Amino acid sequence: MPWYDHILDRVVAASAVLVAYLVTAVTVIPAIEDKAAIQRMRQTAHFRRMVGFLTGAVWTTLAFLVYALLVPVFAGAMNRFEPTTDRLLSALFWGVGACALCMVVRAVRLLMKAVLAR
Repeated sequence: MPWYDHILDRVVAASAVLVAYLVTAVTVIPAIEDKAAIQRMRQTAHFRRMVGFLTGAVWTTLAFLVYALLVPVFAGAMNRFEPTTDRLLSALFWGVGACALCMVVRAVRLLMKAVLAR
């Protein structure tokens, strides 16, 4: 059995939860806008950078979710090159997943600093 049969359902569920969490986290920004740290961030480029990190994390995680949903379609369409296709799909899957995870960690870390700042 290919690798994606076992892990695909869990990855789709986790990606959907991450996208929902990140979209919810974006709604926190207006609530913390009155904090002094956020006002200082607005005076510099850091606020725009934080919003950019959150936006990038949402889109990367959404792309990973879509890719995870399309893996069986790709695998079925390219079945004639099974060993090469499986390695390529696996490398892309883990690469996009690692990128999405790193972007989520970076965005959440920065958002937590903004929320906990005085």
